[in-house]
Parts: sequence; C-alpha cells; structure tokens
Amino acid sequence: MADADSTNTPQWSTAPLPVAEERLPSLAIALDPERMKAVFAPWVHERFGDAGIENLEIEVYRRHINRCVVRYTVECQVKGDGRRTWQVIGKVLADDRGPQVHETMRRLWQLGFDRDARDGITMPEPIAYVPSLAMLLQEAVGGKAVRNLIRESADPAPCRVAARTLVKLHRSSLKAGPARRIPDLLRRCHPRYPFLALACPEVADAVHTIADRSLAIEAALGHVETTPLHGDFHMGQVHVAGDRSWLIDFDAVGRGDPASDVGNIAVFLKDKVRRRPAAEEFLQAFLDEYFTHMDPAIAFRIPLYEAVTHLRRACKLLRFQRRGWRDRVRDMLARGLGSIEAMEARLPERRGVHRSPGASPSPPGNGDGADG
Repeated sequence: MADADSTNTPQWSTAPLPVAEERLPSLAIALDPERMKAVFAPWVHERFGDAGIENLEIEVYRRHINRCVVRYTVECQVKGDGRRTWQVIGKVLADDRGPQVHETMRRLWQLGFDRDARDGITMPEPIAYVPSLAMLLQEAVGGKAVRNLIRESADPAPCRVAARTLVKLHRSSLKAGPARRIPDLLRRCHPRYPFLALACPEVADAVHTIADRSLAIEAALGHVETTPLHGDFHMGQVHVAGDRSWLIDFDAVGRGDPASDVGNIAVFLKDKVRRRPAAEEFLQAFLDEYFTHMDPAIAFRIPLYEAVTHLRRACKLLRFQRRGWRDRVRDMLARGLGSIEAMEARLPERRGVHRSPGASPSPPGNGDGADG
C-alpha cells in the first residue's frame, strides 16, 4: 500500500520473485497459472456462462514482505460469443484483513460506487475473498492514476476529479467502525516513532515533539465530526478516464477526522510543489473543489494531520534506508514541526499544548502498525 511518499510510477513485471513462505504461504499458488485457472473457473462461468479459460497471464505489480499484488489477464473462449478477456487484481495478504476489506468494498459498491454510478465515481468491483489463498480478488479498473496525469500535464482538472472522489467517500453512509484518533495514527508509523528516535538520536527531540504536541492539539480541539476515511489517500489512489473516476485501495478504510485524508494529500502535493513550483495549482484546485462540497471548518485542522504524515514518512525512510535517507528524515521532521506550529497558532488557547521541557515522550500504545 503506497503513501504520500510514493513518487515512482509502478511497473508491471513478469520476473520471478522469491516467495516468503513464512509470510505468504499461498503465493506459490497465486503465481502458478495452471493452478489459478481452477481458482478462476467458477467466476468465469458465473460472468460469461459456458466458457473455458484458454490462457491466464500473471504479472506481479507490487511485492512486499506482507503482501503481493498481482494482475491476472484471463482469456476465455465463450460458447456462441467468441473470445473474451477479463482482467482481475489479486492481493495476497499476510494477515486477516482480507475479509474485512472485501466487506468494506462490497458495502461501498452497494452505496453508489458501482460501475453504473450516475456521478461517474466508482471503484473496482469486489469479486471475492478466497480464504485458502488469503487473497482478495477485484476487477481491474480503467483510466490512469491522477499521479501520472499531473506528472504529464499542467492541467489541474484531474485533481478536481480526485477531490470529488474523496468527497463522495467522506459523505457516504459507510459504517466504518470506531473513530480513529491521533494515537491510532501514530501506531501506523512503521517502524514505530520511538524506534526512529532511538535510531536517529539527532532528531529524537523533533520526533517526540511532533508526537506529543499532536496528542495535545487533539485534546485541545475537543469534539470533531467524523466521516468515513480512505486512510491512505494520495493521487495514486484515484484513476481517471474522461468523466469517470475509480477510487482504489481500501485496506486502510475507517472512520475519523476527514482532515486526516486531506492532510495526507496536502503533504503529497506540497512535495510536488517543492520540486515543481508550477504544481501549486494542483493543490489549490484540489482544495477548492473539496471545500465546495465539504464543511470549510475541516481546513482548520489540516496542519495537524500534515505533521503526523511527515512523521510517518520519516519512519518509512528509516525502514527502507535508501541513499540520503538521514537528510530526508531531517527535512521531513522539520516540515512536521512547521505544521505543528502552524496548527498551534490557529488554536484560540495555546497554553498546555506545548510539551514541557524534559517531559517523557508519550508512547503510542500497543497494536499492530501499518504503513500509511
């Protein structure tokens, strides 16, 4: 699952990949065309009637230690209707999230995100969750990711489409569990932020300052109206073709402050602006469109979630340790501190928000982390 730090266009590959049997024991089957033909046969029959699978192509899209995303191209011979091609995305997961993600997708499909949606805002059709393979199956979507469209053109129109797509999710009646709060978002740092502070003592104070002051700001804000959330929203999560859009990747869907989704995309787009100043129009177009439909009060809280996103991205840099990662960690945390200060400046009463000098850092608590 990508986050605001994603910058490279993913490439499909048919190259063989090592199988982590202990994490993804079903991956060997998922990458075997002959065995997967038998898996797909019932759905091919359900979709096309009297049909047989003549060929099955498998392309690995993204491989992580805890999941693998695969595109299947199913070529069928349909009796009386000739040759048909069906493209399906399979996600092999290492944990037990699959059934819940499938149920979330199924409910959204029923709540107006189906392929015949009158507003043109849709999603991949959920096909099934296959417990024996720990695999989530969904139909492949059309269009092109907004991330790629804005890389190729200065036209901000795709950003407005992305904003309307997020609005539809935020305004939906999806039941998405208890509201997530700042401690929940901090638990999504991978590795956890206290480990970043230990691994990089030169930025430890910045790490704990962002975490502690985020918690204090949330407490100072009091009650906030919550909505369904995407939980990992960026410009790679919306595909556009003409007047249609597809929202994808529902692994992190939940409920919480809608400003958290907007804060994540704001970090993504501001990063674009630093490298390409003309891209400032993309962010403005997104915000203008989003707040045409949503409560303007949401904008007040965006800097809080920008700060948390910067912290989460810094933790991700530690995890991968690519060239220059320490410098990038310092830069991200500096921006996170700037967002915290901007948020505190908006509060009518700032006393008690700042962390006291020498105070012990507040751990995020227990629970499984996820890469946001």
